[in-house]
Formats: sequence, C-alpha cells, structure tokens
Amino acid sequence: MRIYSILLAAALFPSLAIAGVPAQKLPPDIQAIVEKYRQDYRNAKLSPIPDITHTATGEFIDYGIIGPIKETPGPLVFDQTAVKFDADGIPLVKRRFIDGLHFNPVTVEQFALAVYSRYLRGGDKAPFLNAADRLIREQKEDGSWRYHFEFRHYTMPKPYPDGWVSGLAQGHSLSVFARAHHLTNDRRYLDAGSRALSFLLRTQDEGGPRSTLGDLSPDLSGNVFFEEYITDPDVYTLNGYIFILLGLYDWWKVTGSDEAKQAFEGGVDSLNKTVHLYDIEGFSTYDLAYITNTDATNGVPHMDARYHRLHILLLRTLHSIAGVPAFKEISDRWERSVSEDRD
Repeated sequence: MRIYSILLAAALFPSLAIAGVPAQKLPPDIQAIVEKYRQDYRNAKLSPIPDITHTATGEFIDYGIIGPIKETPGPLVFDQTAVKFDADGIPLVKRRFIDGLHFNPVTVEQFALAVYSRYLRGGDKAPFLNAADRLIREQKEDGSWRYHFEFRHYTMPKPYPDGWVSGLAQGHSLSVFARAHHLTNDRRYLDAGSRALSFLLRTQDEGGPRSTLGDLSPDLSGNVFFEEYITDPDVYTLNGYIFILLGLYDWWKVTGSDEAKQAFEGGVDSLNKTVHLYDIEGFSTYDLAYITNTDATNGVPHMDARYHRLHILLLRTLHSIAGVPAFKEISDRWERSVSEDRD
C-alpha cells in the first residue's frame, strides 16, 4: 500500500514525488475545500496569534495567556467528551462511548505547562509540581505512558490495542520535566525525563514512536521523524511533531543532553525538507496522509481552522529557536491567507 500511495500522490501532484519542491497547486475541488476552511477560520474569530520567543524554562507557547484546561461537561475536540478533575486536582478525560474517566498523559502535560506558565505570571507553582509528580507515578519502567482507552486514527481500519503509545506524550513530558527540574533541582524529574527521552528515541520496530521520512520518499529514509500517532504508513502529524521538537529542545537546554540535541537538530532538518508539503494554497494541513495514504484520504488534505492557528503559532515558535527561514516564511503565509484584508 505504501508504494501505491506514493505513486498515486505523485501522479496527482507531480512535484510531491521528491523533496525540496514549492507549494502545490491543487485541483479546483481542493481549492474550494481550502476556501471553505479559510472562511471557517475567519468565522471562528480565533484569538490573535502572539509573537513567541521560546525558552526552555519560560512560558510554553501561549499557555500563559489562555490558561489551563477547565472542567467541562460538554464535547471537546479530539473525540474527548468531557474533562473532570480527580481528588488530587489532575484532569481526567471522559470519552464518548467509553465508560469511566481516563488518564491521558497529554492532557495532564498540557495542563502542567499551562499552570507553570501562569506561575511565571505570579500564580501558584503547586499545581504544576503536583501534575509533574503524577506523570512520574504513571510512567512505565520503559519510560513510556500507556493509553488504556480505545482510539482509532482516522487513517487506520481498527482502533489501537490497549496500551498504545504516542510520541506527543513523550515529547511534552520533556518540556514538563525540564521545567520541574529547573524549578526544584529534584533528581526525580531528571530521571523521569531521561527515561521518557530514551523511549521517544526508540524506533517503531522497537515499540517506540521514532520513524523516518521514508514513506514520503525513499531518498528521505535517512531523515528522522517522531510520530504523534503510530500508523502504517506514517502520516507525519505536524502539530505533534513540533511539540516533540520543543520538548527535545527544552530537555537539551536544561540538561545538556547530547541525545536530545542531536534529535532536535535532526528533526528540524527533516521539517525544513518537508514543511512546504503542509502548505495547501496558503492553508495548513494537519498531516501528510494525503500523500502517504491515499487509500484512506483519496488525496484530500485533512484541514481544520483551529489547527491552522496552532500550526502558525508552533511554526513561529520553532523559528524563534531554530532560525530556519522557511518556518517564518510559511507561518507568515498561513497567517496572511486568513487575514480579513487578504487580496
């Protein structure tokens, strides 16, 4: 299926067959879809995107502005249906059609990073350290966090089996533990982060989330990629990947880890080679499944207005530390494409 998908994508969009090509001109029906999502973005009246200068121990993206997640009885994105806090003040998720409340490491990590960002603005640090401690307690011996609720990725025919893993959980944890260690100098956070990094660097054949760009082109099989969702073929989810790169950067800068430094630099190089593929007529796509898995997508990019804002913010944040011109150029293009005064 991988070779067929690559060949079909190359036939639809010829310059996708190799890396280092300009943004694609898509067929008219795809352009109409792009315009729909562009209008969705404008109608949503999303908050302005701030200029971010990332530091390994500072506020995390715009979390200090938007604040931590709150309890909600209604439906949320990502198939979550509600968030409830347990007796220890940790957010748990209630998913549609699944009984009970569940620990989601990414939810807890994002909560931790938000309350840490608010702490830097004069808030209480206790909720942050409480969440970091809970992550340690939930971490497995191999350094991973395991999911024990059902989830099916939109490109896969069946749900993941119990105990599935996510590269995003691993990468976000590095941002949490880097800040917790900086704040307390507690060895526990250093040890937990080291275990998390070790699992993040495991290949998919070893049960981890590390892959390559080989499903885009055999010529790119030497370039690393860390998957938020492990799929076959790889889909190269953009937001999760940048979050992981930020985690690697944070861990490198706080601990001096050579492994994190090399993974970050290799990961930035991979994105520099492929970032234009996420650009669809000036709008961002969630992943590259429209190239790698045409059986599931029919070559139609997966787009969303709220993710478009997040992609702009994350790419701009990554540019502040990596300095890659393409990251700023494309994030600026994406922001211009949804501005009200666009020509």
